[in-house]
Amino acid sequence: MLASVELESLSDLTEEASLNASAAGEQVFAEGDQVRALYFILAGRAEASIVDAAGISRTVYSLGRGDFFGEIALFSDQPSPVTVRATEDLEVTLILPDQAQALVDRKPSLARELGITIEARARLIETARQGSISQP
Repeated sequence: MLASVELESLSDLTEEASLNASAAGEQVFAEGDQVRALYFILAGRAEASIVDAAGISRTVYSLGRGDFFGEIALFSDQPSPVTVRATEDLEVTLILPDQAQALVDRKPSLARELGITIEARARLIETARQGSISQP
């Protein structure tokens, strides 16, 4: 998780990164969008959801301060498999691809942590797509 990254690494990145805010209920990006940044949550909460095989919107996972999202699409160069919506007013730092790579280069264990997160979230998404998760 990015929260484990040394503060100096993040502060270096945030000097070049941009801050974005989304109001509660606002969509950050939609399933199928091309995502070109890693979003690091500074404040607020969000939910990632998908539309399952039956056409029902399902929340797959919730996100809060210190969490990140956009990693699946960013590192796979595929469209986003989820829609992310702010559930509270949300403030994020957008870390661009080159900056994310620099962060991974500085902290190789982060690549492993990102891989674990991507695999876990991909499993949650697949289960939800099959309609096996009950709506929270």
